[in-house]
This record gives sequence, structure tokens and C-alpha cells, in this order.
Amino acid sequence: MKCYQQALPIRKEVDDLGGEGATLFRLGRLYFDQLKYDLALSCFLLAKTIFEEVQSTKLAATLSCMEELRNKIGEQGFNELLVEVEPQAWQVVEQALHR
Repeated sequence: MKCYQQALPIRKEVDDLGGEGATLFRLGRLYFDQLKYDLALSCFLLAKTIFEEVQSTKLAATLSCMEELRNKIGEQGFNELLVEVEPQAWQVVEQALHR
């Protein structure tokens, strides 16, 4: 976890958008495994946006993880979480990384 926390600002600083997306994706997987679904979804949403922008093949894996999360917490739970975290995804991730 610590290496991803350190890697994310570096990737942003050097404008490595694909690497930034990959780091967010991996963080999302870690948070998912820790049952921190709000953080996982925030990371997946940010990674998805980046992967769409750079037309990365990793987009499919990100969408798959989001679907896995939807199946885990149910459609209603996923939609409620999405409404909660989507507008502030970067803030949620930044706050988590500085804990």
C-alpha cells in the first residue's frame, strides 16, 4: 500500500497518465480486498476516466472490478455508493492516502 501511496503523486508530477491510472486501479483492488468499498470505487472511477482518456486496454479490467463490486454489495448499495463518492472521488482518495 505504501508504495502505491508514494507512486501516485510521482506519476502525477511527471505526467504519467497511464501509470497514474494503473496505480489507482491497484489501490482500488487493495481497498476492495480490505472491504473499503467507498475507497475502492473512488479509485476505480478515477482509473476508468484515465483509461478512457488514454485508450488503455486496462479499461476492461477496471470495468470488471466495478461490476464485481456491484455484485458484492448489490445494485442499490452500488448506486448509493456511486452517488456518494463520484462527485468527490479525488478528495476521497487523497484523504485516504494521507492518513
